[in-house]
Amino acid sequence: MRRALVIALSLIAAGILNAQTDEQLLQDAIQAIRNFLGDQSITPLFTSEDKRVELFEGPFREFDFDWVPGYYGIKVRVSPPPIVVVGWMKTNDAWLPHVNTNLPEKSDDELLTLARNYASQNFPGWQDFPNWQGKIMARIKDSGYGKTVRSRSIAFAPYFVNSDGEKIMFEPAGCNVGIEPHEGNIISFRWWYNLKMTLPSDRLNTTLSPLEAEAIAEIAVRNWVAQQLAEEGYSIPNNIVFEATLADPKDPDQGWWGDSRLVVGATETSGLRLAYRIDKIEAKDANTGKVLEKWIYAYIDAHTGELLITPRKLCLLDHSLEMTGQRLPAFEMRSFYRWVPALGVILVSVFLIILLVHRAKRR
Repeated sequence: MRRALVIALSLIAAGILNAQTDEQLLQDAIQAIRNFLGDQSITPLFTSEDKRVELFEGPFREFDFDWVPGYYGIKVRVSPPPIVVVGWMKTNDAWLPHVNTNLPEKSDDELLTLARNYASQNFPGWQDFPNWQGKIMARIKDSGYGKTVRSRSIAFAPYFVNSDGEKIMFEPAGCNVGIEPHEGNIISFRWWYNLKMTLPSDRLNTTLSPLEAEAIAEIAVRNWVAQQLAEEGYSIPNNIVFEATLADPKDPDQGWWGDSRLVVGATETSGLRLAYRIDKIEAKDANTGKVLEKWIYAYIDAHTGELLITPRKLCLLDHSLEMTGQRLPAFEMRSFYRWVPALGVILVSVFLIILLVHRAKRR
């Protein structure tokens, strides 16, 4: 009965969440999970599809699955090929009861070494990159079974160094390892490798200088904001100036990125590019110097100056940017309204699941 219910719910999710989901891809993804776990009897529940490029990681398509014994979830990449499991996280009851908390916690360096060894053996193509860096990104407290364990989330990212000695991050590839600190057991793993590195070495040296990139970013972001405002019937007052900072010393990723802020990656359509990541852009009142709005992480092509990725706006500050005497339009609310239909679908899906489970219990 449970198997039939899972299949029914998977088909509902596939039909509701994304009408374009290919049934054969779905079955191939399920088979990839069975092969990964070594259990052909498992029928996981398909819950969602992810193909939204957040920053510069390049195009991809992944399916998320639930109802896998011992796992909170499993992620399968279906594009680019091959179809393969790229992420998993064990449930607490699958590992926490078995941890010997009487053993002292391993040092951060020891955990980094253990995580790196696991990543190098389980990330396909680790040897494709000359350099990898690792960092403990978070400490996560897990409690239960009379124990408290502070596991670590460790990220690894590949990078190159050009002939000018500048560090260049490669965003289409990377991984994260979850590890418990007492025995060093791996409790989660997530990796992505969406594009191969195909840029020739001579394209890894910039045409634009950092100062030129900042100046271009100021103009490009101002024009982008002006276009957004024009759609709402606003314009930018003459006393507003835009200031871009390539490498913000206060940025939490300062040590991770290095001062160059260079990255190779791609949007959904751009193909591989070398770009500057601009840490922040601020809109200021030229008369008072007050920061009215702030954005982070604009990507500027290091050869052409094209604005490849528009920045993300932080929460409105106390002195919000006012356009012709009115506040900056709330773009976030327009984004929220676009999610309303999806929220309705989710509520309907939850209702259907409850109804099916109820009927199953009655039988």
